[in-house]
Amino acid sequence: MVSLDAPGLKMELTPEAAIGIVQKEVQRKGWKKMDLSDIITVYTPFYIFSFDVIAEGGAPPGKAALNANTGEINEFAPAILERPVKREKKTPEGMDVDVEPTNIKESEVEKVATVKIANMLGAKRENIVISAVSKIYIPFFRLWVDVAGDSFKFEIDGCLGYPTGGDAIPARQKDWAESTGDTMDKMKSPNGIGQLFTATLNEVPKLLGSGKGSGESKYVQWAIIGAVILVLGFFAYQQLGTKAECKVNSEFLSKPEFFGLFGNRNIFPQELEENVLYVQGTCSFSSRENDKLVIGDVSIKKKGIPIATTGINATTRSDSSVKRNFEMQWPRDEEQGNYELTFDKIIG
Repeated sequence: MVSLDAPGLKMELTPEAAIGIVQKEVQRKGWKKMDLSDIITVYTPFYIFSFDVIAEGGAPPGKAALNANTGEINEFAPAILERPVKREKKTPEGMDVDVEPTNIKESEVEKVATVKIANMLGAKRENIVISAVSKIYIPFFRLWVDVAGDSFKFEIDGCLGYPTGGDAIPARQKDWAESTGDTMDKMKSPNGIGQLFTATLNEVPKLLGSGKGSGESKYVQWAIIGAVILVLGFFAYQQLGTKAECKVNSEFLSKPEFFGLFGNRNIFPQELEENVLYVQGTCSFSSRENDKLVIGDVSIKKKGIPIATTGINATTRSDSSVKRNFEMQWPRDEEQGNYELTFDKIIG
C-alpha cells in the first residue's frame, strides 16, 4: 500500500478482470488464443482542468486532463470523473503498484495546458483560459500480449474497465466453421441474439433487391426472413441474461413497518463513527453464460440522488450465482431515512 500526495480513484477491477477484458478484445478481432507477456498496475497522475476559448465563434468550454507524467492531453480521464467513483489517498492493500512520478509541477499546468489546448483546437494561445486545476491519480492495468505474430500493449482503466490498444491488432478472417460456431455462441446470450437480429434486418434490402424477380420468389424470401426472425425471437425469449440482485444485510434494515411483524423493512444505516453512517450488503450475479464479466455501481440514494457509491465486479458462473460483498459510508445528514439501494450496470 502506497500513500498518494493527491486523491486517487478507487481501484474497482482485479487483474483477472482486466485479463478477461483483453481476451474479449482479442477474440473480437477473430483470434482465439493469446499469450500474456506481462501485466503491471500503475497509478497515473493527472491535472484535471476546465478551459474556455474567449474569441468570437470560438469552441465551447470544456474539460480535459493533462498527464502529469508525460505532458499529454487525455480526454478520457474527465469522463471517468463523471462517474460516482470513490476516492482515496492510498493504493489498494496487498497489490503491487507503480505510482508514476509527477514530472509537471502544478505551477506549470496553465502554461503547458494552454499550448496543448490551443494546438488541439487550432486557436491562439492568448484566447485560451485555463481554470479549476486539480490533481488526481487514476489506476490503470497495462498488459502486453502476444497475438497475430506480434506483441501489443493494452491499457485498461481500473475504474470502468475501458480498454485501449485493441485497434492495433489486425483482424483475422474467420473460416466457415468458426463463423458458424460464433453464430451458435451468440444465440446463447441476449446481446448476441440482438446482434444477429439487427444483422438479419440489415440484409432484407439486399435479399429483396431493387424490385426485380417474380412475386413468388419474393414471397419465398420474405418467408425465409420471417422464419429466421422467429427463431431468433424464440432464443431471445429463452435467454434470461445476467441478473444482478443487491441487498443490504438484515442488521441494516428496520423492523417491519406494521407492528414489527410484517410489511416493508427500510434501510437503516448504523453509525461507524461520529457523524458517519454505513451499510454492508451483498450482490448476487447469475447468468446462463460462463465467465461473463459484470461491472457496475452499487449506490445508496436519497430522493433519487446518490449519496454513496461503490464499484463492484464479478465473473459469472453458469452453474451457480456469484456473490460480492460491499460496504458504503457517507456523512450523517439532518434528514434521516428514505434510503434506496440501486445497482447500475456498466459492463455485462
